[in-house]
Amino acid sequence: MIWLALALLLPPASAGRPKRTDPQACEREAQAEVDAIREQAIAQAAAPQRGRLSRVWAGVQGCLDGNPHPSTVCREPIASYVADARSVELVVPETALRIGTACGEVEVAVPASTSRLDPSVWAEAERLLRHLGRTRPLAWADIQEQPSAEYARLAQQKRLQSIRLLEELLSKGGVDGPRAAEMFLRLADLHVQAGAHLKSQGDGAADEHLQTAVALYQRILSDHPTYARLDQATFFLGEAQRHRGHPDEALQAWVQVVKRFPESEFAPRAYRLIGDAYADDNAYKAILAYGKAVNAGAVGVEALYARYRLAWAYADVDELDKARDLLTEVAADGMDRDDARRIVEAAEVDLGRW
Repeated sequence: MIWLALALLLPPASAGRPKRTDPQACEREAQAEVDAIREQAIAQAAAPQRGRLSRVWAGVQGCLDGNPHPSTVCREPIASYVADARSVELVVPETALRIGTACGEVEVAVPASTSRLDPSVWAEAERLLRHLGRTRPLAWADIQEQPSAEYARLAQQKRLQSIRLLEELLSKGGVDGPRAAEMFLRLADLHVQAGAHLKSQGDGAADEHLQTAVALYQRILSDHPTYARLDQATFFLGEAQRHRGHPDEALQAWVQVVKRFPESEFAPRAYRLIGDAYADDNAYKAILAYGKAVNAGAVGVEALYARYRLAWAYADVDELDKARDLLTEVAADGMDRDDARRIVEAAEVDLGRW
């Protein structure tokens, strides 16, 4: 705890001002000067603490730079630094000040107050702790921005309205050929989205939507074999099965995408999902799939994430040089998106593991 004599910090800022007679204005003036004095007092109290913590952090950086396995060796010093920085109290004692205002000198009682260091002092250390505690790579869901509860509720409401409208149109009949396939595809996509939302809420009604989607996609594939968007229907059939908790059926659908539609825009995503499916059980197959995701034309965040997961797959088979090279590429990416920044941040920390 650091105690400072506030009255010695600043001279009255109002010296020489013309007199006013508005007591409320003078009170506001005095309070503004007290606030300014308090802020300077806190800043002066924080300065030596920041200096001390900077020296502690330099020691932590030495641990990170000098150890091949910082996730085990350096975790305790980082956690200690965070606890230390969070515990610092900057105390301003109770005092009385005479403040010069346009109305003359007034005496202001300043109650004691306690504040903390700015969270930016330990933000980097907490970020490192989060990642050093990981034993597996980031999943695709980890990099996605989660919508607010209200936005998600309104989006679900809109989906359900669209589902009812499409079902009503289809029930009237008279729709066939490519137009019917297009409507079935849109309806199936809406059911997947609705089911995925309900599943995230733990709602048992999710499976009804997902089963409906599976049936619709399969109907498109069987009844409309020349439909121009069969690749999309096959890909999202896999997504529906994944959300249902049927990984084998999902994998079969994605394999069909890359076999039947190798030039499709969905092929890189399918390869990435195939890599995810194999990552825990067969690193060599994961390496092939993630590599093909990149080579098949994955772009943007999809390509960045595929390279990041490819690095982890190489690490799983002890090809650490390849893992480091890929992580270095990922960490150097300058894509200005939140999801990309999460991948880059993870890659920067993961570089320290290997």
